Formats: sequence, structure tokens, C-alpha cells
Amino acid sequence: MINSYHGAAKFVFAMAAVLGAMLVSPIMAQAQSDIVGTWNVKEFYQLVTSTNEKRYILGENPLGMLIYTKGGQFCTTIAAADRKQAANAPTDAERVKLHNSMFSYCGTYKTEGNLLTYKSLSAWMPSYVGTERKNKFEVSGNTLTTQSMPFKSSLDNVEVVGVLKYERME
Repeated sequence: MINSYHGAAKFVFAMAAVLGAMLVSPIMAQAQSDIVGTWNVKEFYQLVTSTNEKRYILGENPLGMLIYTKGGQFCTTIAAADRKQAANAPTDAERVKLHNSMFSYCGTYKTEGNLLTYKSLSAWMPSYVGTERKNKFEVSGNTLTTQSMPFKSSLDNVEVVGVLKYERME
């Protein structure tokens, strides 16, 4: 039994903390479940942090998908819509252009609030394998928007933020 004002205040504070934790936890869990599924890319650009210039490095209509599983795995491939090669076996010059016009990586993910953390287990660039990358994300209706933390672009070493917008496929 609580027999002092001080003791009652501690009890009320403790109960408020427990109740607050119970209310916050489903929101975080809901955020992760909101992204589970298959998403079709609608827009991708790099935002140059020093100038706010939008760079559509894969064109304004890129192709690609992003898949999140309930178990915490993801896989994505995004490519320019206008990729071309002359024959079945690309030349070395074509390979360079094809490589520079796409990205792909797979691994595990977790969410905390609106922060998405990826750990790459395979990637088109070996330097990504084993790394963690953090993105902010928002789901609004059938649209998922992700925004990376600032990084140096692999194309020209300029500091950018990557912005991707997807539409839910399933």
C-alpha cells in the first residue's frame, strides 16, 4: 500500500512510463509492417546537399522494384529505363555504361520509428557489402518515400541525399 505522497507520485510516474511504452511500441511495430510487401519505383533522384539541385541520374522514369519481407529481409534493383546494348554479349564499354546506369543490393533491414536501417549482404558495388545505411521513410496510402542520410555519390563524389518514391504493388 502506498502510504506517502512521495510514494504515490513514484507509483503514478512508473505506471505512466509503462503505459507510454505500451502505446509507443505498436506504432513502431506498425511502421515496419507498413513497408512489408513489393514496391514499384516511381521516382529516384539525388539531391545535392550544397545546392538543392535534383539530379535524375537514372532518368525521370527509372525501372525497378523493392521487396521487404516480414522476416526483415529486403532486395532492390533500380535501373535507367533507356539502358541499351548492341548484342547478347555486351562489349566492355557497354558493361561500364550498364553498370553505371543501375544499382542493386539485398540484405536485412529494421525500423525504429521513421528510421530504416539496411545492412547489405550483397550489392552491385563490393564496398556496400557488410555496411549499414540509414534512411528516413514515410508511408502515405500506397506510396513509400525513402530519403537517405547524406553520402558521397559513387558517380562524382559529390555529397547528396538519395530520394526514392515507390508505389505499392502488393
